[in-house]
Amino acid sequence: LDSYKQAEKYYKAAIAQDATDGKIYYNYGMFLSKTGKRNSALKYLAKATELSPFDTEIYYDTGVIYLEMNNITTATEYFEHATKLDTELAPAFNNLCFSLALNGKFEDALPSCKRAVELAPNDYASIDSLGYVYSGLGEFDKAVENFQKALNINNSVGEIYFNLAQAFEAQGLYNDAITNYQVAMELDNQFKKQATKSIKICRKNLKTKEK
Repeated sequence: LDSYKQAEKYYKAAIAQDATDGKIYYNYGMFLSKTGKRNSALKYLAKATELSPFDTEIYYDTGVIYLEMNNITTATEYFEHATKLDTELAPAFNNLCFSLALNGKFEDALPSCKRAVELAPNDYASIDSLGYVYSGLGEFDKAVENFQKALNINNSVGEIYFNLAQAFEAQGLYNDAITNYQVAMELDNQFKKQATKSIKICRKNLKTKEK
């Protein structure tokens, strides 16, 4: 608590000394975000973007906070701005892709996904996002290909197994879907409820196919 108060005192003193330095507002905003005060953080980050309108980092990190708060539309706007400021920033393209996909805008998301993978070909998160978009577009073969590629890079992420399972289920490959749902649950508890429900549906569909 004492260290928090000291840090807060330092940031406020820095702002009082130079109220035109956007980086100070950014640093204080990120500090507030890390301590759970996201709404307060966003106020300082908004001031940071006003003072430093060409700082890609500020736009990107503000977008991340909005994404964490499930404000997908605003997050998308910040990521889009970040990609315009820096056309080589792979994480910004990946998050732009993912936020567009979360809003169901899969066609719009695809170019950003491809750009993210082009910039960072070994980034499993970007490859997973590309697979997610292909699933949304109904191109399940391409989706599976990308999910499996992502798992070849990092096989410890439950979300990728879950996404792969959904793609298999959509193709009617229920045994493969069940296997991957089970792994997703084991790796990440957040998928337990939905994966359990999906496994029951897959098993029911398998019985129907056998008749």
